[in-house]
Amino acid sequence: MSIVERFPRIRDRSTPSWITDAADDDSDLVEVARRSLLDAVHELSPQAGYPYQLDLRLVGEATRNGRLPTDAMVIANRFQQEVREALVGSELRDIQLDWCGISEGSAVLHLMPRPHAAAENDELDLAGIDHFEAAVAHVLAVHDRLEGDEPDAAFGGERGALLDRVRQMADSLSEQALALEVTAHGSQGKIYSSTLSQRGQRRAHELFSKVLRETKNERVTGLIVSADIEARAITIRSAKHRGKVEVLDIPQQLIADGELRAGVEADVIVELVTDSDRAGRQRSSRRSWIGYPGEQTALDV
Repeated sequence: MSIVERFPRIRDRSTPSWITDAADDDSDLVEVARRSLLDAVHELSPQAGYPYQLDLRLVGEATRNGRLPTDAMVIANRFQQEVREALVGSELRDIQLDWCGISEGSAVLHLMPRPHAAAENDELDLAGIDHFEAAVAHVLAVHDRLEGDEPDAAFGGERGALLDRVRQMADSLSEQALALEVTAHGSQGKIYSSTLSQRGQRRAHELFSKVLRETKNERVTGLIVSADIEARAITIRSAKHRGKVEVLDIPQQLIADGELRAGVEADVIVELVTDSDRAGRQRSSRRSWIGYPGEQTALDV
């Protein structure tokens, strides 16, 4: 008796599109096997999924022969912080990654997400694991973009807090002369991977650490809503700036004499100093008093 005769349901099965449409990039017989097994299991249990697992491989002289310096433990925490920032707005924002083993092969840290709340089988629910998996994929994509040749501005759309966490990860790896290779085994059989080598670490430092300073003069008009003689500062509600603008380094006498006081309309020239990084993220800005419009000529439009 043939296999088809013994198992008639095989006649109705077709080859999954993710096999026939896949690019020939050797992206893992392991992934194909995992997803194929899950397809079979889904016939009996449509909600079934693999436990989500993360493998963080640390590559460097310090981790040869499976050694793991205690200083390297911070890398797992750095990765957890990256994922948390990618989960901003989700109830999983404070998710905890737990150690579940260490293997040789350089040194490989095995991590699993801890359930956000009590759950059956001690696992995240399907919605939770989907959010978590998307966040991990996002972080790994940022790592890979640092390894590639994308322009600096390509990172401008990322949240500043996430990029700061990525920079901290890169700095921690650089301090210990380690490269990071991450493999994430998804709940539905998909495997994600990324690398953050010395190349990517250097680029993260250059993009997100070095500050570019721009200075220009601008005109600020509007109603003064507060004046602080000790701080030598006034706050102006400006329609042009769509909100309140703080101006510093005001001559104290102008505030003491009531020339610049709350409730008075102001028309002043200030020096605007803006600090940003190469990715285009504004890190800080400061406006300082120069004078009244008629007292200076170098006004930047």
